[in-house]
Formats: sequence, structure tokens, C-alpha cells
Amino acid sequence: MFQTELSLPTAAPCDPPRWMDAPADRAACRRCPGGSLQHHGVGRTFVLSGEAFWVVQSGALWIMKLDYCGRQTPLALLGPQMVFSRRLLSPSGYYFAQAESDVQLWVLEWADIERSRVLSAQINGKLVDLLLHMEAWLAVRCQGSAVEQLRDFLLLVGEQFGRPRPQGVRLELRLTHAQIAMAIGKERVTVSAAIGRLRADGWIREEADGHLLLGWDLAAARY
Repeated sequence: MFQTELSLPTAAPCDPPRWMDAPADRAACRRCPGGSLQHHGVGRTFVLSGEAFWVVQSGALWIMKLDYCGRQTPLALLGPQMVFSRRLLSPSGYYFAQAESDVQLWVLEWADIERSRVLSAQINGKLVDLLLHMEAWLAVRCQGSAVEQLRDFLLLVGEQFGRPRPQGVRLELRLTHAQIAMAIGKERVTVSAAIGRLRADGWIREEADGHLLLGWDLAAARY
């Protein structure tokens, strides 16, 4: 779903060592032709505001909503070549992004985008992808048993961060049980039990380095 690459400027003019060496607790940003290149270290959060469009170049990024009770709700987990913008979200509410890994982003203003018909068409296509992704995310949280919700969540993550192997799809992104529980709206102990169930039934397995390997027929698992 997310394989089409955007026609963005290369990062070379931005002298990568200057921003790649930035401390992990802050974002590094430097103006580049056709937008701003940003680097956010793992765990870094930033508010989604304004009219900007963010294009994920590398890494993984949570899009979160903070409600008036202080509860954080994940809306999406974005990977490379995905686009997001505050303009797509409800005008009310507080939204922020959190880097799950080191993340590199292009930040484009609408004026940057409308200069190119090709880029405009690509951005629009990517925004459709994002809406479909968020719709699939919502369906995961609302349908089926805890084990089936976990199955669908892992399949969704596999679309973005999976690498095919002879035995199945390896998830290159490592998530804790607590993060998965937050993502699908379950208690951590429920997620741990569901993971144990899928592992015991042979649908998934954990590799030596802790990464999950999803069986090719995981989508057929029924509970």
C-alpha cells in the first residue's frame, strides 16, 4: 500500500552529519530546498499544529491524541514514505507525534507542494493511504476477540515494517506488550496472554534477537 516513493529533494544538500549527530532529546532542523529536513531522536514528542505536511523518510512514528482526561489514544503508527498533516484531524483536540525510533522527516508547506503538479498528486495519494490506514487501525480496535485484534494489528504493522523471510514475515520494529496494548485498547496482561496463544498455536514466533516472525498464514487464524 505504501510503496510509491515521493519525488522529494535528496538529503545531500543538508550535510547529514550536522543533523544526524544532534542530541536525541531534541529535534534537529535545517532549511533545505523544497522543505525542511528534521531529525527526531527516539522518544521525542512534538505537537502537530499549523498547515505543514510531514513525510516520513525513515523510522517509525506514533500519531497520538490527548483527550481532556489526559488519556493518550494512538491514531496511527507511520513508517517510511507515509505522509501526515494536522489538517486531516479534528479541529478540536490536542494531537502530537512521538518517535518510536530515530525518525527523519521532510516538512513541507502547502506552498512547497503546489509548485509541482507531480508532488501534489503524490501527496494527495499518500493522504488517501493515510486515511485507509487510520480506518484499518480503527477496525482493529473495534472488532473481534483480543487474539483476533492482536492478529490484525500485527498484520497491519507487518505491511509497513515487515521483511519477508522463508518462514514468514519478520517485524523489523520491536514493540513492547504495553505499546501493543495501548495500540489496540487492551490491558497489557491481556495482550501478553494473546501473544502466548498465537505463539503456542504456531502462528507467530520470537526470534533470538526478540523480533517477531509472523507465519505466512497468520491471516487465517480464527479465535
